[in-house]
Amino acid sequence: MLQKGFLQRIADWVHAEFDAHPADLERAMHAFGLHALITNGADPDQLTGLFSEWLLYDVTSPLFKNMTGLAYFVQYNPLSLTNTLLQSYRDLLAFKVGYFEVVAVFPGERVMLEDMQRVTYDVFDINASLSAQVKTTMWSRLARVDGVYQMVGSSGFVLPLTMGNHAKKYGVADEHIDAKVAATFMYASQDISAEQKTRNTITTTIPTVADVERAAKKFDDALASAGMSEMLSSVTLKKWVNNDKRFPLDFPIKALFFLSPDDITERNRDKILDTAYEYLAVCPRKAFGGKSSTEQAKIVQNKSP
Repeated sequence: MLQKGFLQRIADWVHAEFDAHPADLERAMHAFGLHALITNGADPDQLTGLFSEWLLYDVTSPLFKNMTGLAYFVQYNPLSLTNTLLQSYRDLLAFKVGYFEVVAVFPGERVMLEDMQRVTYDVFDINASLSAQVKTTMWSRLARVDGVYQMVGSSGFVLPLTMGNHAKKYGVADEHIDAKVAATFMYASQDISAEQKTRNTITTTIPTVADVERAAKKFDDALASAGMSEMLSSVTLKKWVNNDKRFPLDFPIKALFFLSPDDITERNRDKILDTAYEYLAVCPRKAFGGKSSTEQAKIVQNKSP
């Protein structure tokens, strides 16, 4: 188990250095997109935690001789720590950050996590053991400190999907998913190009049940062509759009962008997006009393003076 205040000590030191250099702090805040994310409705406490984590582990700065705060700390030992304690902080350098599947939970003790290369980690974390659920996928940061794997980030979050075999086979989301990317996934509105917005233009035609079924099949077929059927489906999208309290309006398209394999062809990517937009436009939604966004738009249009 990590010593009490172990992570807080180094986080406080990094923050103190940035606070003493406002120009560096402002540049970091801009690079992280802090103000924009807050404007977009981000939870301030969780976002501040992710930003602090990013400053410590992920971003390099001239303030630290173009190293991360952690790398500078363990190299120069500014707090004059003992060699034993400094080695514990040095262990943090070998962190693993990204998406993990929860494969086992031992309440009150630990969780077993599997990364996208199917490597399993026995992680000691009481909080996670009391909240994690098997077969869910979570974003987190792990490090083996003093011989024991620990969650060493400020925050983690659960994705509303499970990474299938295709995702693991092709290393989906296997790149360095740092705290900035995590914050963007959670809170940023997807930047949709003008061409994609045109694809999403709502028509005035009221969709039939056959239209919905046809759109769902086209999306599922597009996923199958890209080898992504094990990850997503039209059923998944329907669950997302019918839980608007948990998932914002732009979440489905944002998830498609983040979870598509790096080696997917442009043709397959466009096909998936095209069919996703088409299905989302006709999919029945609880928020609209079982009507689609197309039908709702038509109703609003007819009520307009």
